[in-house]
Amino acid sequence: MGFRIIIICLALFFVNTSSPTQAQNAEVWNGGIRVGQLHADTELQDHYGINAYAFVRGSIKRYILLELSAGYGQYEGIGYNTDIWLGELKFVFKPWRGRRVHPLVYLGTGLTWHNIQQFSPQSTPDAKKTGWTPIIPSGFGFQFPITKHIRFELLGGYTYTYRDDLNSAIIVKGNDGFFHWTAGFTFGQYIKPRPPKSTPKSKKIPILESIDDDKDGLTDQEELNIYRTNPDQSDTDKDGLTDYEEVRQYFTNPNMLDSDADGLIDSEEVRAYKTNPHKSDTDGDGLSDGQEVFTYRTDPLNPDTDGDGMSDGEEVIKGRDPLKKD
Repeated sequence: MGFRIIIICLALFFVNTSSPTQAQNAEVWNGGIRVGQLHADTELQDHYGINAYAFVRGSIKRYILLELSAGYGQYEGIGYNTDIWLGELKFVFKPWRGRRVHPLVYLGTGLTWHNIQQFSPQSTPDAKKTGWTPIIPSGFGFQFPITKHIRFELLGGYTYTYRDDLNSAIIVKGNDGFFHWTAGFTFGQYIKPRPPKSTPKSKKIPILESIDDDKDGLTDQEELNIYRTNPDQSDTDKDGLTDYEEVRQYFTNPNMLDSDADGLIDSEEVRAYKTNPHKSDTDGDGLSDGQEVFTYRTDPLNPDTDGDGMSDGEEVIKGRDPLKKD
C-alpha cells in the first residue's frame, strides 16, 4: 500500500511540473544532496550515526514544493547497530523568502527498510532482523542562495517510525524514531520564464522568481535587490502605503512606518494631514508634526495656528496656549 501511494504521488508530481501552464507559475526542477547525522530515539542508550540523502524537488503551488528523496542512516546505540534505508515523499513549505535566506518547513510520509547488523544484549526474541515500516518525517530549515543555480541548505527534524524493534529490543511500549540534521546543496534553475508575447518570434526572457508576486507595482527583482522590501507583501512596513507608492510616488522609506520619525506614519502624513513625510516639522515652527497633531492640537501646516504673531513652538516654550491669541 505504501508503494502505491508513493507511485500515485509521483505521477501527480510529474503531471504538475511538466505542463507548460504550470511551468510559468512554478520553479523548474531542482535537486541535490545532504549529509549529516541522526540520533536514535529508543528505550536503550542511543547515540549519533551517519545520515545522507539525495533528492529531487519541484513546485506544485506558489509556496509549496514536492520532494522525493532517498537516504541512508546508521541507527546506533550502545550494543546495537542498524542500517536503515529511507524513501520519503515530503511537502516542503516556504513561509516567506528574503534576499539572503529562505525558511523551509516540511512534513511527509515514506518507507524505511532496516537491517540489524549488531543485536543489543537486551534484544528480545520477537525483534526482526530486517523489515519494512512506514515513517513520518517532519522538520524545518533554511536555504541560502549562493548563485542563480546553487543554494546551500540546512535542515533538521524528527522522523517517527511504526516499529519498536529498530534497536533489536522491544522493552518499553512506544515506537522508535530518530532526530536528524543535514547540510548540503541544491542545484537547478530558480527562475520563471516570462509568458511569451503575441508575436511568435518573441523570446522568453527569464527573470528572478516572477514579475511581481505581490502586485504592488515593483518587480520581485527590484524588491529583493534594490529596495530590500518583501516581494510577498505589497506594504512591507505596514504604514498604509504600498511599496510602489513609497518608492515611486512619495519617495519615502518602504521599510519604515515613519520615514521622518516625527510621530506620524507616512500614510497619515500624505493622506490625512497633508504634511511632508520627509520633514519632521513641516511648517518650521519648532514643533514636530506628531507633537502638533497629537499633543498640542495645533495645525502642522501653519506655524502660527492662532494668528497672534508668535509661532506655535515659541508659545509652547513660553508656556502660552498656541490655540488662543495672547
